[in-house]
This record gives sequence, structure tokens and C-alpha cells, in this order.
Amino acid sequence: MNEIILITIFALFGAFFGCLTGLIPGMHVNTIALILLSLTPMLQFLPAIIVCVIIVSTCIAHSFVNLIPGTFLGAPDENALSVLPAHKMLLEGRGYQAVFLSAVGSFGAIVFGFTFIFPFKFMFGSPFNIYALLKNSMVFILICISALLIYSENRRIKYKKGIGVESIKIRKREGKNNINGLKIGEKCVVHGTLVRSGIKYFLEEKGRKINVDVTENAKGIFLAPFDGINVTVYGTIKRLEGVFSRTFGIMTAVFVFILSGMLGMIIFDMGVSSPVHLPSSTLFPAFTGLFGISTLLFSMANTPKIPEQRISEPVINRKESLKSIITGSLAGSVLGFLPGVTSGHATVLSMLGRKTREKEQVVFTLSAVNTSYAFFCMCALFIIMKPRNGTMIAVDRMIGIEEWSGLIPLSLVYPMIAVLIASAVSYFMTVSLGKYFAKTFTKINYKKLVVSVAIFVTVMVFLFTGFIGILILLGAVCIGLIPPCFGVRRSHAMGVLLLPVIIGMLG
Repeated sequence: MNEIILITIFALFGAFFGCLTGLIPGMHVNTIALILLSLTPMLQFLPAIIVCVIIVSTCIAHSFVNLIPGTFLGAPDENALSVLPAHKMLLEGRGYQAVFLSAVGSFGAIVFGFTFIFPFKFMFGSPFNIYALLKNSMVFILICISALLIYSENRRIKYKKGIGVESIKIRKREGKNNINGLKIGEKCVVHGTLVRSGIKYFLEEKGRKINVDVTENAKGIFLAPFDGINVTVYGTIKRLEGVFSRTFGIMTAVFVFILSGMLGMIIFDMGVSSPVHLPSSTLFPAFTGLFGISTLLFSMANTPKIPEQRISEPVINRKESLKSIITGSLAGSVLGFLPGVTSGHATVLSMLGRKTREKEQVVFTLSAVNTSYAFFCMCALFIIMKPRNGTMIAVDRMIGIEEWSGLIPLSLVYPMIAVLIASAVSYFMTVSLGKYFAKTFTKINYKKLVVSVAIFVTVMVFLFTGFIGILILLGAVCIGLIPPCFGVRRSHAMGVLLLPVIIGMLG
């Protein structure tokens, strides 16, 4: 009875601590594990399993809450796609609904985890031992996952100079017959014959072809009726898609993956130390720069107008929502058993499995991925005896992990109880924090808030990792700015972990 009371008390403590860390942009679970390990000397009066309860409950709570900065600041952790639908909902005045859906998706992932923990144990552990069969081929699996993530990048880089059509008229020819000498953003009046090639349109005159496309502001204009007709086009010079647009998108993804991977190989051989004797990890400044500060800086440069937020629960399509939660949970659970793969990678793979691009369903899927990954990393420690993230490494160091051979090991029962408590508390905390942020957010100067958060996170990096950490942060920020500037997924920057793991297995 005393042990149950202790588990409940310290699971609650871990849940509240995880909610706090989840609100810090770029804070990674590996850093949280280091912080908690540094506190263990002060908790020596507690049994080691109770300290593990704190670590596990913190990790679960963090996975619930960390979409809130992604929604209200546009600054996610490695789970990169989550910012897009949630931030769009914020700009529609539905930021609270995004957070509410995220809390439901995360809690759904916990239900999925408890429902399917035994089937996963039988598949990856005894009697089927799928992990043991795949172990020798793991490096090739990781290479295939990396290649799939990169090839699935659907961003089409706009590189061809052309005209964004604002209006079009059939009349006496006006203006120029080419766009030579005109700069991007300049207004123009150009005449020629509108011709179609595939799904693209060109303005042709004297053998020259100029790409044309309708701008977002030119509502109600269709180019098809003018096909083959001499016209005058009024518009703006802009970059348009070309034949190699998708190729350039994939090349940008490869560049980000390799560049972040090189950063990972460099920092793993570096030593950092805190000027105030706090626990240090090179991953903290790396992740903060790649996914936190870089996005905050990009957000400052493109400050959106935040509308008044509506505080109402969304209408949920239960059938589609269940599909989204199961898809996300399944992706997070499977990849939780693989080395070097994070919830950011599971996010992309789960989205490939879901055809829908409805914002609400995407938020469901991504939040389920995040929490399912955290849950099954814990399960993987007991099923295959391998820690797959920093928090599980901390648990592995704290207690002697016994292989799961019977019904369920006692050393797993206590963390499972902590997960139940933490997930229940985190659900209500996430909804409450989302409601509070939605009510007060529009009253705050957005740019000043983002600057304040960026300064706060930078100070934390210095306190934990010193001047070397600041240098790592600067390098990571430079790499982290590439994806939003070119419109590719930020998850490619997870090469910071994946590429060193692959090279280490090959070498």
C-alpha cells in the first residue's frame, strides 16, 4: 500500500514537471533525462524504482504538452509536421481546438499502448523474436527508412522566373513581349499567345516561352478559356515551378539530412560542461537550434496576425479520428523499437499511411505518434533489453532491467501505473493550458513573446552547456533555418541522430 501511495505521489510530481518541460521550445527528452539523473543524489532516500517512476511520468507528460508551443509559437521539437496544421488552426482562431485534439490523440495512443502491449511483446520478443531476426539487417532498415523519408518529400521548389497573373484581357497588345530585366516582385504588363503544355501554361511570343500562373489573390481567373489566344497579362514577376521542382525539393532534403548528420558526428565527439555545474549534453543545443530557435527566428521574420481565439470543443468525426489515432500509434510503436529513429520519423511515415490532409485528422495522427513512441520506447527496454531514448537510458542505469519472460515483470508494473496516472493528469493539464493560452494569447505582443522565449532558451543552453553549447546552437540554427526557408520538412534535420547511427553500424 505504501508503495502505491509513493508511486501516485511521484507520478504526479513527474507529470507536472513534464508539463513544464513540454512548454519549452526545443526541449528534448534526452535533456530531461539528464536533468532528472542529476537530481538523483537528492533523491537517494527513495527506492530506485520510484525515481524511474518520476522519469517515465515526466516523459509521458512531456509528449502530451509539447504541441502547445508548436501551436502558439510555431516552435515544435523534432515532431516537425505538427506545427503546420496546428498553427494553421491558430490562424483560423481555433488554437484551443488544436490543443484539445492533440490531448485526445495522445490519450488515445495510451489506450492503444495498453491494449496492444502483449501482442507487441509476442512479436518483438518471445516467442516470435522478430527483433532478433531483423537485428543483423538493422543498418539496411535504417537506410531504407531514411531513403523513404527523403524520397517522400513532396515540396516542389519554385525556381523558374515567370508571371503571377492578376488579370488577363483579350485586347490590343500592351506592354512587353518578354520579362528580361524585370526583378522578382515587380509589376509587369506582358503580351503574347497563351499556350498549354501538360498542366502548365506559357505566354509565347517570337519563340520565347514565359511561365505563367494565377496568383492566390486573383480569385475567379481561369487560364483554360484563353488557351491559344493572343492576350495581355497583368501581374507580378515571381518564382514558379519547373520541370525539376520536385527534384530540387528532394535534393534540399538530402542536403539538410547530410548537413545535420555531419553536425551530429561532430558534436558526439565534443565535450561540453556547464558553468554552473548542471548536467550537460551536446544534444540539448543541437535540438534547440534545429527545431526551436530556428523556428522562432523564422516566425519573427514572418509574424502572423493572430485572430481572437474561440474557446469551444471541435466536432469530431469519430470514425476518421479513430483511424488517425490508430495509424499514428502504430507508427510510433513500431519505430520505438528501432535505434536512431525518433517520433519525427514516425510522424512522416504515419502521414504516408493516411491519405487525408484535414488539419484535425493530422493533429490527431501526430499527437498519437508522439505519445505512442514515448510509451513503446519504455516497452522496448523490457522486451528487447535495449533503451531507445535518453529517458530509457536513465531508467536502465537506475534499475536492473529483467527480461520480460513471464506474465509481466514487477519492474515494469510500477512504470505502467505511472503512465496511467501521468496520462490522465497530462490530458487535463494540456486542455487547461491550451484554454489559458488561447484566452490570453491575443492580448500579448506576439513578436515580443517570441523574442523573450528565444532569449530564455538561449540562456538555458548557456547554463547547461556553456560557450561550446552556444557555438553548437549557432551551427544548428543555421541548419534549422534551411527547411522553413525552402519549405521542406524539418524532420530531415533528424539526420543529426540517424546518420551517425548508420555510419557507426557500418563502421
